[in-house]
Amino acid sequence: MITIALPGAPQRPQPEAGADDMRVLSVTPFPLLPTSHGSRARAWGFAHGMALAGATVDVICPWTPPFPMRAVSSEGVTIHRHLLPANLLPLVVSERLVPPLVMLSWQPFAAGPRRLLSRFRGYDVVEFHLCATANWMGKEPRGARVVYVAHNVERDFHRLVPRTKLASGPAMRALDRLEARAVAASDLIVTCTEADAARLRELDGTTTPMLVVPQASDVRGGPGPEARAAVRRQLGIADDELALVFVGGPAHHNRSAVAYLEDEVLPRLRRPARLLAVGRCADGNGGAPSGRTLRLGYVDDVAPLLAAADVGVNPITAGSGTNCKVALYLAAGLPTLTTPIGLRGYEPMASECMVAELDRFADVLDAVPLRDASAARPTAVPDWRAAGATLLAAYERLLA
Repeated sequence: MITIALPGAPQRPQPEAGADDMRVLSVTPFPLLPTSHGSRARAWGFAHGMALAGATVDVICPWTPPFPMRAVSSEGVTIHRHLLPANLLPLVVSERLVPPLVMLSWQPFAAGPRRLLSRFRGYDVVEFHLCATANWMGKEPRGARVVYVAHNVERDFHRLVPRTKLASGPAMRALDRLEARAVAASDLIVTCTEADAARLRELDGTTTPMLVVPQASDVRGGPGPEARAAVRRQLGIADDELALVFVGGPAHHNRSAVAYLEDEVLPRLRRPARLLAVGRCADGNGGAPSGRTLRLGYVDDVAPLLAAADVGVNPITAGSGTNCKVALYLAAGLPTLTTPIGLRGYEPMASECMVAELDRFADVLDAVPLRDASAARPTAVPDWRAAGATLLAAYERLLA
């Protein structure tokens, strides 16, 4: 993992004092930290955003080393980690055979969700993230309202993005049942986009209230020229090189995007250019160059790498939900090139993006000027505190 400090980085915001205290319990099927893919980033964004907005937030999630079983974050989120057998299945069974959400739903009934949730009392709202937690629903603390946080429409996502050889087999039918059950068991459903909300209504005929909470970002603003130059020197990027950045987790569509940028886009560029592949979308090698690509792996703080880049790219051709990376690029004031499908959820910000089909990416990038850090104008992307406040306002209405 590469670590690069951005000079003058802002201090982490602190929770609000004196806000109305709502108690929220959040259940996620993936470890909450590190935020190595979009679902973790969104679940963590919701949790720490609500805590910063004044709520008491507890999270139940699987344990991974080197984290303690129980910890309190600097934002005030209390994380309770568990060791259940199903946590290990995605590590030993290929996702090309069974979607991870299905494997993570195979928790033992009495010794799993029921036992864990029995320890928690007095919560106003319980959030269940992703349909892998559908089997936990109905075991929440007495009197709590149930919220299903849908990061995608999974029945579409796993068919549009080819992750499994059994797209029409028992594994996919199990996924369909999990998502339908999660929708049916909820008092409120939170989605990334209006399109996802409409699709869930269409699939399930549900009349459950829907709340759309777009992706947010705690990266704020662009760097000054000196900070940008310092980071580029550390990365070995020449002054005349166009630095592309792609941020993504290990999902199939992110890995395919990196491969396309390396194999199809970079060779067609008529100018010096470098690709910064950030996250588990590309195996990290400590930042050592591989051809024209810097494979940086997972990083705790992506802001310095956004500072070094000239353009954020999002060559995504299928999927559901929204891409967290676009919020990162825009909030950092980074020129952003995306496919039309990669713009989903960001339609109000379309004028801030360059939108092109994949076969036009190289032509667009050849015309992009090197970034002028002194003139960067970040797009007004909400931060996670604002997203948390939106959630809490909706939960107040739900309780009322």
